[in-house]
Amino acid sequence: MDFYGCEPGVYSYNVIMNVLVEFGYFDQAHKVYMRMIDKGVVPDVYSYTIRIKAFCRTRRSSVARRLLENVDVFGCVLNGVAYCTVVGGFYEEGNGVVACEVFDEMLARGVFPSVVSFNKIIHVLCKKGGIRESERLFGKVVKRGMLPNVFTFNIFIQGLCKLKRLTEAARMLDCASRENLTLDVVTFNTLILGLCKNSKVLEAESYLKSLINKGLEPDDFTYNTIIDGYCKLGMVERAYKILTNAVFRGFKPDKFTYCSLIYGSCQDGDMDRAISVFRDGLNKGVKQTTIMYNTLIKGLSKQGLILLALQLMEEMPKNGCFPDTWTYNLLVDGLCKMGCVLDANNLMSESLAKDFVPDIFTFNTLIDGYCKQLKIDEAIEIVNNMWDYNVTPDAITYNTLLNGLCKTKKSEDVIETFQEMVDKGFVPNVITYNTLIESLCKARKLEKAMEMFREMMKGGINPDVVSYGTLINGFCENGDLEGAYELFREKENQHNLPHTTPTYNIMINAFCEKLKMDEALKLFDEMPDNGCPPDNHTYRCMIDGFCKTGEVDAGYKFLLEKLEHKRAVAAPKIVVEDLLRKSHITYYAYELLYDGAAKELRSVGLPTLTNASFLFSEVYNKQVGSKRRAK
Repeated sequence: MDFYGCEPGVYSYNVIMNVLVEFGYFDQAHKVYMRMIDKGVVPDVYSYTIRIKAFCRTRRSSVARRLLENVDVFGCVLNGVAYCTVVGGFYEEGNGVVACEVFDEMLARGVFPSVVSFNKIIHVLCKKGGIRESERLFGKVVKRGMLPNVFTFNIFIQGLCKLKRLTEAARMLDCASRENLTLDVVTFNTLILGLCKNSKVLEAESYLKSLINKGLEPDDFTYNTIIDGYCKLGMVERAYKILTNAVFRGFKPDKFTYCSLIYGSCQDGDMDRAISVFRDGLNKGVKQTTIMYNTLIKGLSKQGLILLALQLMEEMPKNGCFPDTWTYNLLVDGLCKMGCVLDANNLMSESLAKDFVPDIFTFNTLIDGYCKQLKIDEAIEIVNNMWDYNVTPDAITYNTLLNGLCKTKKSEDVIETFQEMVDKGFVPNVITYNTLIESLCKARKLEKAMEMFREMMKGGINPDVVSYGTLINGFCENGDLEGAYELFREKENQHNLPHTTPTYNIMINAFCEKLKMDEALKLFDEMPDNGCPPDNHTYRCMIDGFCKTGEVDAGYKFLLEKLEHKRAVAAPKIVVEDLLRKSHITYYAYELLYDGAAKELRSVGLPTLTNASFLFSEVYNKQVGSKRRAK
């Protein structure tokens, strides 16, 4: 403009500065501002508002606030846009206290925000989960006469859905309807998406119908969201019903639709339908995507149809799609799960020639595959190769390797390998220590296992249920019931860890093996109070204990009492069968125990086993006789 002898005015400078700020060229915008000052052009309210916006976008809201407070020196009175920009800037930086101060200061000065400026504030807040603060500010401006628009409600609905407050989000939509606002499809889509993300797809479908009843036309996003929601719930038939109605209204299924239907069919295990849907999309000219291929490859691999999955990968380039890291990881995982670890390794080697970059999941999958086949040397080689591809082994890598070592090597070798890993910078976690403790317990090196246990706690790692369960089992198998019981109580008293039914079973079985039935009974009786219902194994241990001590009558009485008090909710048939077999009661008596004969027995008191056999037979004969007469 200088070349043509034109002097740009403040409006021209403002336009240029605003464009530069919008595209993130903040330094250049500042230079334009300084040039404007040098040229003697007086900035106006818009110039300062643009400057404030630039400061806030570079997370310098404090500087923006100082400019806001001093701008009247330059003869300008800032409007609600400038104030709301500063408020939004402070909220973006997480400084809600100062943001509130500036907002209240704006209202105190009689500056009133436009609905557009206010929407920007609540958008920032809702994005950060500050829905309550948004509602508080909303209450203040509504009292002063601001009328919300449809975008205000859209923002609130989106924020509420993000926090899973779906009932309030639905109420907000109803409120918008009562305010006679012209709702758009975006309003409904926002709520429908929130409902589908939280598995409330039936409710989402009701809003689809409501949307149509209000004369609005659902768009591709509406239909795809509901179809995807049903497919993720495994309700594929319902998804097809929605699709049929949508197509009737002019909807054309796209790549998102087909991807959802393929996923749903794979989840149902219906691979024939999944392949059919995939081919149908291909025939109808729907552009295939790598994600679509990966979805089908995942389903095929999960069903063990790995050859089909490999064929699918081979055809990808023909349709303009190329395998990515996820594609190869799915195939490597599928091959390893089928025991074809060598093929998985070969696939990775072939892929490296195609510039495929393996990630931590690729390596961990191969290591796990080799360890499950007890090919530890090959697994160690994979770990060593990771560094060549700039992939650092993580806790899963080392824990998998240690677990494999525990199955094949001596405990000394496992500890030595563990130490080498630590020297390389590996930070062990509770799973690592649990693996080592299990290895030492199996080798009956309980003192060393306890050393490892104490070392874990000393390093700030809290033991979990597995840590204690492994040690308790180790002590029991070594015949040290006193040490096991001490750990059992320590777990509860010192670490406040909940007991589990398997842990109780370990202790009860150990006491029963040592014929200490009183201690076993005490533990059995406290199980329900600690949220650990006895299972079949618990009853089996108790019955075996009674039978080993020659107290078969006591075992029968114990079982019948538990049935009487409904402690044995799901009657453990295998346990009853074992007791009846050992006490020579007939199979028919065992059957009648579950047909209601036990009620008659209880009415005459708890019988001895000799009388029980007679009574069961008597009841059986009576029932059989009545059935014959009925015929």
